[in-house]
Amino acid sequence: EMLGASNMGNISLQAKLEGKSEKGKPFSTKAKAIVSSFSFNKYTYKNVSIDGNFDGYKFNGSADIADPNIRFNLAGLIDISKKRPSYQFSADIQNFAPNKLNLTKGYPTLTAALHMEANLQGDLMKNADGSVIFNNIVVKNKEKEFQLNNLTINALPAAENNNRLDINSDLISGYVQGRFNFLKLPTDITYIAARYLPSLWHTSEQYAAFNNFAFNLKIDADRADELFSTLDMPVQIENGATLEANVT
Repeated sequence: EMLGASNMGNISLQAKLEGKSEKGKPFSTKAKAIVSSFSFNKYTYKNVSIDGNFDGYKFNGSADIADPNIRFNLAGLIDISKKRPSYQFSADIQNFAPNKLNLTKGYPTLTAALHMEANLQGDLMKNADGSVIFNNIVVKNKEKEFQLNNLTINALPAAENNNRLDINSDLISGYVQGRFNFLKLPTDITYIAARYLPSLWHTSEQYAAFNNFAFNLKIDADRADELFSTLDMPVQIENGATLEANVT
């Protein structure tokens, strides 16, 4: 196992590095690597390449995966060398098959695709601001298909320990506001879904919320029905449905 991570496995790569070191400055490296295979969660990914410049805690370049069960491209800048880190990149995902990648137990035929543009500054754990825009979202399952043209998330830090996410799309729109860790927010939302929709989501772990937040989300019933039908979920949303809750 590698990197102290229980899900990581063997890796095979060829790399070309050109670097320099100057007194008082971080080590700077231009790297081009081809990873013929690496294992994660008992799946072996093929055809991974990285081409970019590493300057201390800053990466500017691109990464690609051309695997039969995911095609992924990321290009841009990730800079965590400053007090307020910066994330400015685009990513494109095609033919993402989570079941075949051993990321889900169900949905053996499901695939997904999307394009993402990120422009964020700050600590993703507590005070990020900026936007993440998802375009051309496509979910396919068996003979069904769901499409969502655009979903925009704007992060708006307010007072200390009080952040806000504004969400806008023709499927769901509204806000999440309070004290929350951006990276752990999906876990809290999953626990909420498991609590109120136990037939669809199940978790055996005891729920202990990390975040303290409130949300108000309006769901478009017709678009939600399309998504649930694609996912074979026995759920029906009434017109004008709104989700409101406080998580503490």
